[in-house]
Amino acid sequence: HGFLGKCLKQAWPATIKVKDPRDFNPIGPDGNPMAWPDNTAVHLGRSADNYDFRNERELFHALQRYKPNVLVNAAAHVGSMAYVAAHPADVASDNMLLYLSMYKAVKTYKDFTGESVRIVNVISNCSYPGDAVVQREDEWWDGPVHGSVAAYGNPKKMGWILSRAYREQYGVETTNLILPNAYGPNDYVDPDRTHALNGMVLRMIEAQKGATRASSCGAAGSRSGSGSTCRTP
Repeated sequence: HGFLGKCLKQAWPATIKVKDPRDFNPIGPDGNPMAWPDNTAVHLGRSADNYDFRNERELFHALQRYKPNVLVNAAAHVGSMAYVAAHPADVASDNMLLYLSMYKAVKTYKDFTGESVRIVNVISNCSYPGDAVVQREDEWWDGPVHGSVAAYGNPKKMGWILSRAYREQYGVETTNLILPNAYGPNDYVDPDRTHALNGMVLRMIEAQKGATRASSCGAAGSRSGSGSTCRTP
């Protein structure tokens, strides 16, 4: 699980984690197949651990096994501004593939079973226009994302486009939620992978340890959440 996935897992009323993506009939502690009550949240984990959201076939089989009515998409290939700048092709490709595989799997599942699965996309606020002084939802499409996070922010907009296209053609319903800067426990502590606010906290801690002055980095273009303009108080 990544940062957001771990937080969701803690908040859910009941959780089960699959240890292997091929294990779609897990066995309980008593040796019998586990039942799946309606209020159970099945956490499939991230690709580095046990499950690859980029794999349409794996996700389709998971949908067949667990028969969910809601799929919360908290998966992402994410990192700091420096990380995204160093790996733009990987970040853009993986995040676009995550969305495409998910929608294709949900559509195929609906074709096979007649059952609908609502997708909930969690979209980061670096997908707002890069020059926005105040980020407003009705201005989300009013300009390009900041160039420093283009490889990450643009796939988020593509997710919205896919959600609309799959609703219009296939009746797949989606809720798109734009989540402001996220930070807290379970986030990366690696400065190259952590989210913006946690990165600022890490820099402050390091500055306190070294008795140096901390730099405060704002969002991309000092607004998006990835950090590009720094000032020293």
